[in-house]
Amino acid sequence: MAGNLFVQNTIAVIWDFDKTLSRTYMQAPLFARYGVNEKEFWEEVNGLEPFYLSAGAKRVSKETLYLNHILTYVRRGISKDLSNALLRELGAEIALYDGLPQFFEAAKAMSESPTFKLHDITVEHYIVSTGL
Repeated sequence: MAGNLFVQNTIAVIWDFDKTLSRTYMQAPLFARYGVNEKEFWEEVNGLEPFYLSAGAKRVSKETLYLNHILTYVRRGISKDLSNALLRELGAEIALYDGLPQFFEAAKAMSESPTFKLHDITVEHYIVSTGL
């Protein structure tokens, strides 16, 4: 039997980010930069869904409420001068778990081994998150 043994030869590894790849929520450097109390921020966010529903909203996306609330902080001047460039800069401060990002390099090296190549197996990593 010639050819590839496997019909599906791509292994996709799908990751969440917060507290899966990082020790904290990704917003921690943002809050630290602007002196925002994380606990108070998340309490405010947790109160938004009932607030919007009581005001007549039909549906509320819990996953994006906090993103809109960050914009509220920008409009109020709490997170003054927030920009995509600053978010990228703050992203470099996120504390990843020990062994990251080296794990991804090791996984890539493993997927380039002769056994994987023999069967044309590739490994792809994806981060699925509603985060910043």
